[in-house]
Amino acid sequence: MNIRTCARAAFACYALALVTATHWPALKIASHGVNRLDLFIHAGAFGTWTLLLTLGGFFGPALSRKNILRSTAAALAYALLDELTQGLPVLQRTVDPLDMAANAAGIVLVGLAMLLLARRLEPAPAADNP
Repeated sequence: MNIRTCARAAFACYALALVTATHWPALKIASHGVNRLDLFIHAGAFGTWTLLLTLGGFFGPALSRKNILRSTAAALAYALLDELTQGLPVLQRTVDPLDMAANAAGIVLVGLAMLLLARRLEPAPAADNP
């Protein structure tokens, strides 16, 4: 099994786990003295979602600029949908703009890190030999 197939399988499992966790009715996260610990969890969770989506290469080669940018955009769109659907009354959850901001922060940080990694791994341009 190649890395792309593994990343896609990991993404599918992770995406299912994330949608379950973010839509579990009346879920509360204990902060243990840290104010808004959930915001760090949001950033990490959606950053991981973005990383796995990008590595899966759904929009082209994993480290291509096109794939990274489209994966980041897809992650931002999904994060917004995820946050808004938590407002469904049956879930007894809340829609929180700070949660969305944390989601976006994690997504953008991973997107930028992937762009930097891709740039770093680009082959050096061939030197012109006259």
